[in-house]
Amino acid sequence: MNLRRMDLQRKKGLWGWVFIAPFVVGFLLIYSKVFVQSIIFSFQSFSSDESGMVNTFVGWSNYKNIFLENADFNKTLLSSVSLSVFNVPVILILSLFVAVLLNQKMHGRAIFRAIFFIPVILSTGIIAQAEQSNRMVNTMMDISGAATGAAGGSIISAMDIQALVSQIKIGTEITNYVVSASNNIYNILNLSGVQILIFLAGLQSISPSIYESAKIEGATGWESFWKITFPMVKPLILLNLFYSLIDSFTNPQNGLITLIYNTGIKQGRFGIATAMAWSYTAIIAVLVVVLITFIGLFTYKQRRSEGR
Repeated sequence: MNLRRMDLQRKKGLWGWVFIAPFVVGFLLIYSKVFVQSIIFSFQSFSSDESGMVNTFVGWSNYKNIFLENADFNKTLLSSVSLSVFNVPVILILSLFVAVLLNQKMHGRAIFRAIFFIPVILSTGIIAQAEQSNRMVNTMMDISGAATGAAGGSIISAMDIQALVSQIKIGTEITNYVVSASNNIYNILNLSGVQILIFLAGLQSISPSIYESAKIEGATGWESFWKITFPMVKPLILLNLFYSLIDSFTNPQNGLITLIYNTGIKQGRFGIATAMAWSYTAIIAVLVVVLITFIGLFTYKQRRSEGR
């Protein structure tokens, strides 16, 4: 029975590789040259003269500059990583909690689902339209401080919360904290829509008869959640974990993304900006590897305990 189960799992794994092979091959063919070129750029310095753009090999100078001389990069990097480490667990817990609520039998359930997910779609469309007109976005960035390299640019920043809170006269530090907290709450809610849908799809695949049997046996709602719901959606937690982690690190409102953009596009320091981008990518890769290792060890120990 175990051998048959292993064969079935192996076949599923092979079919999984077959399905993703076209994407992997196409990705490597299209972007491999771009990756190699960007790595080369990170070791070069760019300047312009009468003949055009001139690039000069400078070795590790760009990387030394961002880590040893550029205080903005280190500060923004630490802030971005810390914020992502805090936001990802909150997004997962909030998404699962909301999905469980929306999966309950109640009147107007479809309306509540739309309330939670439509803002994600609308906010994307509104911001895209605003970027085309290039008017409202500039107003947002001026109010939130994004033009100076600070993390901002969200809809809540444009609502002039700072002016509203400052009228209470509670001090600059508390005012900045309230504005920052409001932006963070908005970002968490805005980044939870897809995760809610994934959890909701997983919850709807659980047969109601399982919950009915547990209820007949005297299980409480809390016991049903930990012994039925949570084990059944555990694979989706891993999926949403990686999605949320990558989404949080690559979000356009991430302060480090803004810093890299300003350094490369606005200041024309392409070598420094590329070094920042690859350093950020390496740090994300290390965190993902550590996370995969931790999850692998946890899964291995759990399977060994179940085998006993």
